[in-house]
Amino acid sequence: MQSCFEDLKVPTLIVAGEEDKIIPQADVIKLSEKLPDAQLDWLARCGHFPPSEQPEELLFLIQNFLKHN
Repeated sequence: MQSCFEDLKVPTLIVAGEEDKIIPQADVIKLSEKLPDAQLDWLARCGHFPPSEQPEELLFLIQNFLKHN
């Protein structure tokens, strides 16, 4: 998947669960550092499925990101 985001040049929101047991935090951080306009937000008390685990918080992050970008 490393090449999937290589040409991405738009503001990008990356949301990850702090308790994700599938994708390591270090990999999420590396991705956010590769993207020039990335915003990384972590969801507390959340694993790999933010839409089902923290839907209200995820929606807030998305709406806020869209409002400012």
